[in-house]
Amino acid sequence: MTPTSSVRRQRGSVTLMFLFSMTSIMLSLLAAIDIMRYNLVQSRLQSALDAAVLAAGRNLGNLGDSPSQSSQQAWRQDAIGYLSANMPNGYLGSNYDIDKVEITVSGDARTGQQIGMRATAELPLLVAGFLTTKTLPLAAGNTAMRRSRSDLELVMVLDNTGSMDWGDNNDWPSKPSRLDALKSAANTLVDTLFSENIPNSSFSIGLVPFATTVNPRDMNGNKMTRLLKNGSTSPLTSSSWDGCLVDPREAGGYLPTPPKAQNPASRPFAAYARMTRNPYNSSLYTLSTNGCIQTPTTFLTSNKTTIKKGISAMTPDGGTVIPAGTMWGWRMLSPDWRGPMAGAAPPCLRTEAAF
Repeated sequence: MTPTSSVRRQRGSVTLMFLFSMTSIMLSLLAAIDIMRYNLVQSRLQSALDAAVLAAGRNLGNLGDSPSQSSQQAWRQDAIGYLSANMPNGYLGSNYDIDKVEITVSGDARTGQQIGMRATAELPLLVAGFLTTKTLPLAAGNTAMRRSRSDLELVMVLDNTGSMDWGDNNDWPSKPSRLDALKSAANTLVDTLFSENIPNSSFSIGLVPFATTVNPRDMNGNKMTRLLKNGSTSPLTSSSWDGCLVDPREAGGYLPTPPKAQNPASRPFAAYARMTRNPYNSSLYTLSTNGCIQTPTTFLTSNKTTIKKGISAMTPDGGTVIPAGTMWGWRMLSPDWRGPMAGAAPPCLRTEAAF
């Protein structure tokens, strides 16, 4: 064997190894790209279908209790339109048949409906020429629940602290103030809910203004004397007590963390009173209700005028104790507190309290 023939054989071997290696590398690259495409398309398809289900559930409320066949068909086409707008056919080479998108509706418009959507697609593989499998299947599905507002109970817990009298630029006094903006937003929400052509008796709205304290009232606007320890307003007289209640405190005078709902049957609250000592004689002091928020709560009501009157009455005053507001909002919703809070025992619109 001559040296020349040996070199030629080595060159031929290197060429074969190079071709084999390049083929393997190209297949690996194509497979990696296919995996990346699959993940992107699957994620896009699922996100588009999620948006379509939510849109379909929202628009379903516009059909009424007995929609016509044409209205139902238009609703389905609208839902599919949301899907195709967010997942265009041909995205990264994928394709799906719009006519095969499944949409199902079950339940009753008055008590709640379940909307389901499912779509399937195919993704042609870049490595299809080297495999028996030419495409990868994709599928996405989701279900949304459309709840009727017939059981809606909403409590607005709104900040009425003194800083709400300031403007957005931290200037004081300022008009419109932060509280003015809050009132406007709250009124807009109330107007929106009452403009949905829902019978007034089908949902209720409550209001809990808070600052350092909360001034809870029952459904008749009465002070919550029956929640006081021993029914006593001490150290104030019943006529001088403005109605604010003090939650039981832990060591150091702090509210429990996390806040406790308390048991209404135990009558755990004290009447709010501020003690101011005489700077010249520490044994002397005066009692006042300074710090008791003057705007009372408005118990759950289906009367638009009543709730808007409560919003209009809000005035900025005092410091900020957020847990005090949130706890009274929870108590207004809780069935355990419904009797004591209402001053009577109206039927609960919900079997469970929920935010």
